Amino acid sequence: MALGANGNVWFTADGVDDAAIGRITPNGVVRLFSAGLDEDADPRGITAGPGGLWFTERDENKIGRITINGAVTQFDGGSHDEPTRIVAGPDGNLWYTARGDGGAIGRITPTGTVTEFPTQGEPEGIAVGADSDRPYKKGWPLDDALDEIRAQSGRHFDPDLVEAFLPIAPGAFAELYDAGHGRGGQETASVTALVNQPEALREPVAS
Repeated sequence: MALGANGNVWFTADGVDDAAIGRITPNGVVRLFSAGLDEDADPRGITAGPGGLWFTERDENKIGRITINGAVTQFDGGSHDEPTRIVAGPDGNLWYTARGDGGAIGRITPTGTVTEFPTQGEPEGIAVGADSDRPYKKGWPLDDALDEIRAQSGRHFDPDLVEAFLPIAPGAFAELYDAGHGRGGQETASVTALVNQPEALREPVAS
């Protein structure tokens, strides 16, 4: 699911008569959009991004975009098929996981240009690091993120896990942060690291 404009929540739907992208209003009104989608698209991940909501079509190897009015545009995926999860990156592009042909992280521009970064497995989830700016919040430096984990111990996080995690956190994240880039004395990781140093995976393959 992903938050869209006007407080609406968008989701992917399969297993109905046709593949669809759904929208539910704050009042609980649901509408499904299937026009422009292939019947067997099998939509999976969805995220807010440039021009609307972006989603993956696993069985058709496509990346789709739907406007808030329900107009769908489809883009061909790369040579690594089975795109699954997708996230908007801090560089203005969309980043997604693809499980086919050995697996890859894919990057697609708002105009549909795909670049692939092969992996040594079949990636599933993908996320923007906590220290990256997002449309709805500014990024957190690592120390602030750790402070929040500490503050939420016993509430959102298991205290025993927090106690075990915090002492090793700086070292555990050091290698990831070294692959990123500096911003205000802090380093960035996850998708942000790939944005700035994608060779941390392998040589990209342009599609």
